[in-house]
Amino acid sequence: MRTYNGCTQEREVDEPFKVGEAETVNIPPPPTEKLLVLGGNGFVGSHVCREALDRGLSVASLSRSGRSSLHDPWASNVTWHKGNLLSPESLKDALDGVTSVISCVGGFGSNSYMYKINGTANINAIRAASEQGVKRFVYVSAADFGVRAAETELLTKFPYGGVILRPGFIYGTRSVGSVKLPLGVIGSPLEMLFQHTRPLNQLPLVGPLFTPPVNVTAVANVAVRAATDPVFPPGIVDVYGIQRYNQKSNTARVSNQYRISEREKMNHNQNQNQNQQSSEGSRHDDDAALTEFLASLMDYTPTIPDELVEHYLAKSGFQCPDVRLIRLVAVATQKFVSEVATDALQQCKARQASVVKDKRDKQQKDKRLILTMEDLSRALREYGVNVKHQEYFADSPSTGLDPASREE
Repeated sequence: MRTYNGCTQEREVDEPFKVGEAETVNIPPPPTEKLLVLGGNGFVGSHVCREALDRGLSVASLSRSGRSSLHDPWASNVTWHKGNLLSPESLKDALDGVTSVISCVGGFGSNSYMYKINGTANINAIRAASEQGVKRFVYVSAADFGVRAAETELLTKFPYGGVILRPGFIYGTRSVGSVKLPLGVIGSPLEMLFQHTRPLNQLPLVGPLFTPPVNVTAVANVAVRAATDPVFPPGIVDVYGIQRYNQKSNTARVSNQYRISEREKMNHNQNQNQNQQSSEGSRHDDDAALTEFLASLMDYTPTIPDELVEHYLAKSGFQCPDVRLIRLVAVATQKFVSEVATDALQQCKARQASVVKDKRDKQQKDKRLILTMEDLSRALREYGVNVKHQEYFADSPSTGLDPASREE
């Protein structure tokens, strides 16, 4: 006999304790995040799809060609949609149930073509995703022309979930059908080289030429994280930010790998040793490729003298005793000047062709082209350079000089 608050209750000691059947409740599993990759069968897009699948996401892709031509096993786990971003109605089915979007759509060609692909196409996608209630939108902005309008639209429609990645030159293994192109042979050595040239990014006009390349796997890693991590800050992430986020992500992955059983840990250590040996071999290959690449520069004499490049590097506060790096700066600068001059000439031809001349004008026999400063300014603007900004007339990257007071 037991007493509970003045009440008595009898219960035999040897009576077995009976447990009633628990009521079961069907609790639905947590919703699976669905990611839509625009341009998922391209170079960057395919790596984004694979990274997202590795993280357990449901992945769909939309592109003009539809299903990818890749024969890798992971491709069968992607839902492939065929559509054209210039026709927004083709996005409706692909956006069904999507929680986040990563756009890897871009193109190179004429100005009108680049504005249509980099600008209009992505703006259509951003607006459609916003109307569909998509939470986050990541835009991999690889080219310059036409993307500023798309970036502005993205940050307007997705002020808390819009992320813009500006990786610059992306290298890795590009698959074209059954052929694999190892872009890392050039990109990896350049990334190592440009890690030590960050001060050159502040140089007027040619500074952007020294932005280091970045591996496509790093871009894919950060893009997927930005699309799925609700605390990932919105805004623009440059190449250095991509490298920083990628390094943090890799560190977190390594930490999680150590939370395993002893047996798995032994296997993990063995794999780490193998990967380290492979990494050391890869690093050796990169060093050899870098050495060979720099040595090849010594066999080429650029139009811009080494002494002139060395002079302006010194004025920028960058001392470089390695003549190979000076030669690399000369080659890059020469390429930039050549492309700007070519574009300026095209601007000049287009301007003069638009002038309607009187048939009786004797001057129409003069076939000479008159290149103006406006032609050059327009050409430079296509590369993101505004010559009206006084920092482009600076004697050093940190100080500006009024062009009106500059002594020639």
